[in-house]
Amino acid sequence: MATSAYVVNKGSGTVTPIETATNTPGQPITVGSDPNAIAITPDGTTAYVVNGGSHTVTPIRTATNTAGSPIKVGRDPNAIAITPDGTTAYVVNGGSDTVTPIRTATNTAGPPITVGKEPGPIAITPDGATVYVVNISSDTVTPIETATNTPGPPITVGNGFGVPVAIAITPDGATVYIVNNDAGTVTPIQTATNMPGPPITVGSGPNAIAITPDGVGAYVVNNSAQTVVPIQTATNTPGQPVPVGFEAQSIAIPLTALFAYIPNLGSNSVTPIRIGPTVNTPWPPITVGTEPGPIAITPDGTTAYVVNIISGTVTPIETATNTPGQPITVGSQPAAIAITPLPGTWSATGSMTTPRNEHTATLLPNGEVLVAGGFTIAGTLLGSAELYNPQTRTWTATGSMTTARFDHTATLLPNGEVLIAGGLGINPNNNTDNQGLDSAELYNPQTGTWTATGSMTTARHGHTATLLPNGQVLVAGGGDNSGQTTNSAELYDPQTGTWTATGSMTTARTAHTATLLPNGEVLVADGLGTVFSLDSAELYSPQTGTWTATGSMSVSAASHYQSATLLPNGEVLVAGGFTSLPLEAFALNSAELYDPQTGTWTATGSMTTARFNPLNNQLMTLLPSGEVLIAGGQGNIYGGVAVAGTAFASGNGLNSAELYNPQTGTWTPTGNMATLREQHTVTLLHNGKVLAAGGLNNASGVLKSAELYTP
Repeated sequence: MATSAYVVNKGSGTVTPIETATNTPGQPITVGSDPNAIAITPDGTTAYVVNGGSHTVTPIRTATNTAGSPIKVGRDPNAIAITPDGTTAYVVNGGSDTVTPIRTATNTAGPPITVGKEPGPIAITPDGATVYVVNISSDTVTPIETATNTPGPPITVGNGFGVPVAIAITPDGATVYIVNNDAGTVTPIQTATNMPGPPITVGSGPNAIAITPDGVGAYVVNNSAQTVVPIQTATNTPGQPVPVGFEAQSIAIPLTALFAYIPNLGSNSVTPIRIGPTVNTPWPPITVGTEPGPIAITPDGTTAYVVNIISGTVTPIETATNTPGQPITVGSQPAAIAITPLPGTWSATGSMTTPRNEHTATLLPNGEVLVAGGFTIAGTLLGSAELYNPQTRTWTATGSMTTARFDHTATLLPNGEVLIAGGLGINPNNNTDNQGLDSAELYNPQTGTWTATGSMTTARHGHTATLLPNGQVLVAGGGDNSGQTTNSAELYDPQTGTWTATGSMTTARTAHTATLLPNGEVLVADGLGTVFSLDSAELYSPQTGTWTATGSMSVSAASHYQSATLLPNGEVLVAGGFTSLPLEAFALNSAELYDPQTGTWTATGSMTTARFNPLNNQLMTLLPSGEVLIAGGQGNIYGGVAVAGTAFASGNGLNSAELYNPQTGTWTPTGNMATLREQHTVTLLHNGKVLAAGGLNNASGVLKSAELYTP
């Protein structure tokens, strides 16, 4: 899906738009005097250009590339950042020691916020709650609460003589990293307390920093030492310096996190560094234009755009091959660049009261979302539950389940109650969380309480639960209490609160998908068998209570942890998953369609990214438009080669998202989540937005954060 790059030309007082699909520059857009910075709203509709010489900000409508009326700010503005929800732009005024907030809905400036001396770099936490402003001459950082635009006490960095010049925030928002140029250090600040940690020694003259999309590593550019130093964010431990070119200026890391790209102003080149937890190797430099400086990478990670200040050009680099393209002529003395996001945006919403993963999420008739069970920090099993209110964007605790559990199912019943069934709980014999459960319970939204209902005939986890047209709930497969995969199935009757056995599946399976078809039958597909992944499928008939085999999946490797969605045309889309076969174990990007009329599967377009979601295997959401959103999950390590046993290792969580178009049978990237998530839940709200909640993040562990997708 096409995006545009906007290049700020300081010498000519213009902005050059570039269509990234063709690398064609458009007509220059006149802005103010000495423009030096740019930021684009998360929805991609407006670019805000900072004019240092005219002390203004010029808004540009990206749909038409027309400039609006300049917005007056403070003296010598030099930096800008926009909140994740796109409502406010914060402009740093280096000459007046203030920050000007601009309401993007009206393009009106609010009262200036006093910060430290000579403020410059700025960053905003992923939840949009706090702005951090680096004060270069006072060696401090000023936090600003966005809810009230109130500055907090300044945070001293660099031991008071560091000359802070750059800032970056981890994707989970837990840590701010400040680069201290004169001190040769980086100061970590914990956002929960705004307390600085011990400085991390890096190299001589550090001037830039970037953090990997998974938040595991921070990479610091040392201009004078001509090196890049990796920092493990979990321990704030610096690694061995990696040599780069002369006068390294900046750094960018694409979504794929295969390489970091460092423009070297003094050697007219860009150094790609192959990065990873244990691999940080410089590759041959890529020749670009004269005095390369700023750099930006497309949201899909396919192309890096390097601004050549003296040449007045931009060099595109294909990240798949690290090959430079033809230089694109822009204006005089280009000084900054920004690229529009992909259509569809994520914005932070209220955090849950408890961090959790491997939980369930259920949309209630009143529009609220019930989240129940799962794990929290330190592997503690949860019985608690909470409610998300889309009107207030907040979470509140509700009654706790009678039994703590994970890997269970949650089903909304016709009477508005929620049935929780099975899962894994605490084993009383050894106090571990490996006890298969046969218990079930009901949540009453009217009272906010849980009550036990009849127990299943078989303890099971990793099963599926499907509401049938007659109001009964079909539970099928899963792992039983003896550690075996089962083919049994049973029905819950809400009228009597009891379970009765029904016909068994033709194949024992767990971690499979189950989809209610328009004719009332239930399609079960894929899953993990007694030893390896499956590609078989079968149909349950509520009329006869029996299962019959249907066509096997055709293009996907046998897999489990796939996602399935019923499309408006009656077909079933199944995508992704994790294959476990002899000598093979890896995530999949394939997708295929099941036709109930013919009982056959056909291949459709593959996802741009291989992904699956352990335990919470549903990553897909059918949007009101008919498109299908898939977001987050686990993928193959750093986009690397599939190797046996690697898919569950750390470092492969995803924040990417993509859309499937049933009309064209293709997937296209959409906006990235602010946080990498796996083992999370996704829920379509009544307002058409999608709520992603909780999950696991390789950098910060179990998450309490949540975010909303707006198509």
